Amino acid sequence: MTNILDKMKEDWNKRARLNPRKYVALWSWKTREEFDASGLCDAKKVLQGININKNWVILEVGVGVGRVLRYLAKSFKEIYGVDVSDEMLKIARNELNEYRNVKILQNNGADLSLFRNGMFEFVYSVKVFQHIPEKNFAKYLDEIYRVLKPNGLLRFQIFEKAKILNLIPWFWLRNLRHFHLKFWKAPPDNDTWSARSYSKQELSSILEKRFELLRIENLSKGEGDLWITAKVKK
Repeated sequence: MTNILDKMKEDWNKRARLNPRKYVALWSWKTREEFDASGLCDAKKVLQGININKNWVILEVGVGVGRVLRYLAKSFKEIYGVDVSDEMLKIARNELNEYRNVKILQNNGADLSLFRNGMFEFVYSVKVFQHIPEKNFAKYLDEIYRVLKPNGLLRFQIFEKAKILNLIPWFWLRNLRHFHLKFWKAPPDNDTWSARSYSKQELSSILEKRFELLRIENLSKGEGDLWITAKVKK
């Protein structure tokens, strides 16, 4: 039986072969201009409220085809990007080959064992963690804690667990759209596409073991635009 890590790799490789832009930016893929603009927009959100230093070495978890990273490359000493999909990374390497300070690597979708302890000042992730099971998300947070320096910063985007008119969970409608008949349930672990969501209270609880939570903000008031900023407790 295929485990979830193998399935993540297989599914995302398939999506990369079918239409990489669509599966990286579902609402902004039809033209290259629209796709690139979405990457710039998210890059600005990544850095919003962060007092950056050009000497930092930083990491993107779930780099995809480099949609966001390309707009951050010139702002840092070194920037690493990891992804479970080797097909996505082929595209990313081609897209980012002009940047000598960028390193693109494949990881296993579960940890950051490629990197030593305390290697990075800043780790970020955009449109990634909602696609993986909660236990894998928690594992990534443990790993991010490990590879960050003392007082290192984490910033990531995720779906907020919200309700329509305070009655109907949004994920019910998402699941119906993706033809889940048991639409009242959160996506199963073997679903590598449908977005999982978290309340602000749940995120605070998940993070508090390792991180000092600095901010939780919804920058566009959209369900999928919840941004979390946290600092390592060390």
